[in-house]
Amino acid sequence: MDGENNNSQDIAWTETFDDEYLPPGAKPLCPRCLQPCDPHQYYCTNCGCNEAINPLTTYIPYVRIRFNIGILIKLYRRACDSGNPLLLRIIYGAIAVFWVLSFIH
Repeated sequence: MDGENNNSQDIAWTETFDDEYLPPGAKPLCPRCLQPCDPHQYYCTNCGCNEAINPLTTYIPYVRIRFNIGILIKLYRRACDSGNPLLLRIIYGAIAVFWVLSFIH
C-alpha cells in the first residue's frame, strides 16, 4: 500500500503543456509528399494534393470546392476498389452519395 502512495506522489502534474505553441518558422507538411508548405497556401504546390494544408481552407466557399471534390474522389476510388470487401464498398458508396446530397441543400 505504501508503494502505491509513493508512486502516485512521484507523478507531479505541475508542468503545463501549451498545445498552441509552434516554434518560429514552423511550416505545415503536405500529407501526401511530406514537403514543407507555406502556411498561407491552401493546397500543396509540390504534388497538387487535394488535402487542405491550411485549416481554414474548408471554411472558404470557393476554395473548399477542391477539398470536397478530393474527398468525393477518394470515396469513389475506395468504393470501386475490388480489394475491399463488398460491405465496405457499399458503405463507401453510401457515404459518397450522402456527401453529394449534403451540398444540394
